[in-house]
Amino acid sequence: MSTRKDTIFGWILQQLPSFLLRSLLALALLGLLYWQLASREQWASGDFWSRAWAGATSWWYLAAVVVLLPLNWGVEVLKWLPLMRSAGSGISLRRAWAAVLAGATVSMFTPNRVGEYAGRLLWVDARHRAWAVVATLLGSLAQWGVLLAGGALALLYWYFAGKIAFAPLSAGLLALLLLAVGATVLVLYLRLTAVVDWLMRFGFWARRLATLRGQLAECAERARADGWVWAMAAARYAVYTAQYALMLMFWGLPLSALDLLSLVAIIYLLQTGLPLPPSTGLIARGNIALFVAAVLLPDAYASAVLSATFSLWCINVFLPAAAGAALLLLRLLRR
Repeated sequence: MSTRKDTIFGWILQQLPSFLLRSLLALALLGLLYWQLASREQWASGDFWSRAWAGATSWWYLAAVVVLLPLNWGVEVLKWLPLMRSAGSGISLRRAWAAVLAGATVSMFTPNRVGEYAGRLLWVDARHRAWAVVATLLGSLAQWGVLLAGGALALLYWYFAGKIAFAPLSAGLLALLLLAVGATVLVLYLRLTAVVDWLMRFGFWARRLATLRGQLAECAERARADGWVWAMAAARYAVYTAQYALMLMFWGLPLSALDLLSLVAIIYLLQTGLPLPPSTGLIARGNIALFVAAVLLPDAYASAVLSATFSLWCINVFLPAAAGAALLLLRLLRR
């Protein structure tokens, strides 16, 4: 009979490969980030972060970002809650908030926020868990669709405004890639039931999707009927894009509102394609932000872009995840 000590030791051994892989990935991303910074004159002269603080402007911008934080996650709650209630779950607004924040905590350690599903299930009754998975999946697909559309429009704006140059072949390949990814997201959202039926032809998926199929079809139909999910996805995209733009303004990036919003849309577009957990994604975000800044902006603004990226991560990702961790701890202590 195994002891508790043996169980804990076994769990540690099970998690060790994943931990080592994430650690190596984080080190590689840190190395890439350092390489990008080392090529900049301000970093070599030790003036990188002092330049960033010197460029900081009105604290009202930072205050506005913090004020928008509950709205950002509140819209996510409102995107998920109506679908859950349509299943007759009777989940309260307070419980939905706890589920979404718990999802933010668990997703810190999973690629592309997959942990959102597991975190939210902890606050859902067993008979409604399949529905919760479907509701979360539909919300994520709608969010990706809006983000892809915003990023594509931003690229078009920078291209036709002469702010960025693409070779004809590169521009065509990029357009085809965005169209292909966007079409995939739309097909998954609009024809999710058909996709599941196709997957159920394979023995591996048949057993796992059999209990999900009925609720998936009903939930998908209700989500498509009123367009609420897409409206909330667009609202949330507007909120966190505005937060990033405000943070860039706080750190002194002197661009027009349209240029700021389109710059943010391009950065988010590139970030979404990385299957990384937010815990290592912070470093990846810094790499992507520096890469975009090097292509689209003068070198002097690199410190402002990197500072805005890191500080926004602390507000929009770390703080909600910390709140979710506290809720998870309280829930465990009450059991």
